[in-house]
Amino acid sequence: MNVERDMDLVAEQERTLRFDTFSADTAWAIGSALRADALARNAGMTFEIQIAGRTLFLASTDGAKAEHADWIRRKRNVVMKFGRSSY
Repeated sequence: MNVERDMDLVAEQERTLRFDTFSADTAWAIGSALRADALARNAGMTFEIQIAGRTLFLASTDGAKAEHADWIRRKRNVVMKFGRSSY
């Protein structure tokens, strides 16, 4: 694992992966696509898309573990505190 390379990749993603607009419909489309992919792979996953404290999409697939939701909560708290994604 090369942490510096990973951090450069995260920084590049933050610069380029931006939406001109984002709505509840956008969240639904993205969340639904992610869920469909997880179902196709038979992967137990949980998804949450939130903006400004408003949950716009929340779903789990069969096989998702209870701690997935807690991991999302902790990740969201870091993002809210620092205003950006964490490694």
